[in-house]
Amino acid sequence: MIKNLEKLSINEIEDLIKELEQKRINLKIKEDSKKNLINSLSGALGNIKFPLYNVKLSNSMTSYGRYYIKSIIKRLNDYLTNVYDYNGEEALIYTHTDSLYLNLDPYIKTLDENLTDKEIEIKLKEKSLDLLKIIEAQFSLSNKIFNSNENTLVMKLEGIYKNGIWCSASNYFIQNKKNEIKVVGLSLTKSSTPKFCRDLLKDSLGIFLNKDNQDIQDFILKSKEKFKKQDLINLAFTESSSNVEYGFVDNKYKLSILNEIFH
Repeated sequence: MIKNLEKLSINEIEDLIKELEQKRINLKIKEDSKKNLINSLSGALGNIKFPLYNVKLSNSMTSYGRYYIKSIIKRLNDYLTNVYDYNGEEALIYTHTDSLYLNLDPYIKTLDENLTDKEIEIKLKEKSLDLLKIIEAQFSLSNKIFNSNENTLVMKLEGIYKNGIWCSASNYFIQNKKNEIKVVGLSLTKSSTPKFCRDLLKDSLGIFLNKDNQDIQDFILKSKEKFKKQDLINLAFTESSSNVEYGFVDNKYKLSILNEIFH
């Protein structure tokens, strides 16, 4: 493949990139379409008006997923807590649907204290390979239980994070070693939140993760002053007509955008 690329001109390489990008898009569309069909079928099977209504089948589609993730959590937790000192606590920090976050601080404490951050990260990646082998073994065992012909489930290391805050299920933000912050489910990821507010919320995340209580309070006070001085257009937000009642938009929850994380 590399030899073939070396023979291509710049224009041919650019055309190849475009072609591969279009293939990626097409595959993504197929993937999302199949996922939506499966999700729709799960809901339809649980609808009493659906011709093929079967609540047991509907429940089974989600129960398989719950079994897989719970069995993996138990196996990983048993392994980590038996090998490392978790002081009676679980290794699991958070899980949702098809992902999980583990606390590996007890493992890090067993490493040489003179290791650099980069060396620690390498060790963590090596440890993640051991954990992935445990997950793969659990998948194989589960497939035998369910009489599955082949294993099509795969988990991978998404990232190594040094801290994070979970507000609720599917609403959290976490920070990696490069101080990059991943945000899931909060208002600053929603297009309906005014850009001015999204920017303030984004700026607040690093303060919450790395500063103390006084820094947080100072930031909130300054943000409130900035908010009061903004033109109305900078604080406007989009809203669907389905939320219009009695001639006005019910926007009480919108007024608490700034307070969502601060509170």
